[in-house]
Amino acid sequence: MNAFRLLRLCNDLTVVEVAEEMQLSPQYIRDIERGYRYPAQDKIVKFCELFNISVETLDEIQNCQEKYKNEQPLKSYQKMLMRTLMNLL
Repeated sequence: MNAFRLLRLCNDLTVVEVAEEMQLSPQYIRDIERGYRYPAQDKIVKFCELFNISVETLDEIQNCQEKYKNEQPLKSYQKMLMRTLMNLL
């Protein structure tokens, strides 16, 4: 699961909701989440603003994701923990 999808899920948002907030198509958001596309810098900044995080924090999340990419998907308690951590940042 990539960082973009992780943040969306931890904030209980749908692809459509994120797309509307960012003024992008839902398909574009899905492509980013699946790793088919990587957003331009301006879209990364917009994404970070949406989730109230810095670009550096997004980079840290992506690095952590890469490190643990072969682990099992997040369980509900892990999502809750991630939400709590994101609120602290």
